[in-house]
Amino acid sequence: LVKYLENCIDQEFPKIEKVDYSVNYLDASVANDLVSAYYVVPPFDAPSKNVIKVNPNNTDLVSLFPTLAHEGFPGHLYQNNYAVQNNQPIIYRFLDRLGSSEGWAEYVGIHSYQIAGIGSEAFQEYMKQYNYLNMILVEYIDLKVNYDGWNIEDIKKYLEEVGLVSDIAENLYETVIKNPAVYAPYSLGTYEVLNLREKAELKLKDKFDPISFNQALLDAGTVHFNIIEKKIDDYIKNK
Repeated sequence: LVKYLENCIDQEFPKIEKVDYSVNYLDASVANDLVSAYYVVPPFDAPSKNVIKVNPNNTDLVSLFPTLAHEGFPGHLYQNNYAVQNNQPIIYRFLDRLGSSEGWAEYVGIHSYQIAGIGSEAFQEYMKQYNYLNMILVEYIDLKVNYDGWNIEDIKKYLEEVGLVSDIAENLYETVIKNPAVYAPYSLGTYEVLNLREKAELKLKDKFDPISFNQALLDAGTVHFNIIEKKIDDYIKNK
């Protein structure tokens, strides 16, 4: 799947030179339900050591596909190698902003079926919305539980009000109690990136080009979003 995604990204993302990588299974002793896969960021003095670890217990291709896009192409592995090949300041990686790096990876992950051209346009849009709303839902529950003091019954009531199955309330509660604010960089980072893309599309209309937009995001680096927004505003003006 990683190789398949690698061969699909040229239509929407700037090209990079060929990179070496390996995809290995996680050892059973450290494989758990919270981890589907992750990219091991290589050392600064060995940037070609790219490794993706995959949970052998996660064989559901529907959920694994966007995860591998997130971790591999055009996610973290691609993003990191783009930075290396384009000589971005190493300080960017020392001071990595989790919101912008995870925002990028989730942004490409939820678009993975579109990027790979899998299924109809309706299916691609459904998968994008499905993955994004799942992410936003967990973060909303995280805020309501850990900031406003919601309990399981509050979550059940909310899920029923918005037309969702309330049986997941206890699992959601335990997840966000055990991992407070863990999902914020992912959901809020994605929200920021999608807003920037929407702004560019609305301003540029027929001049909007996904390759140059994504290149502008990558060139901005994994920095604070107020800096990235300024870079995108400059990109829009220049277009």
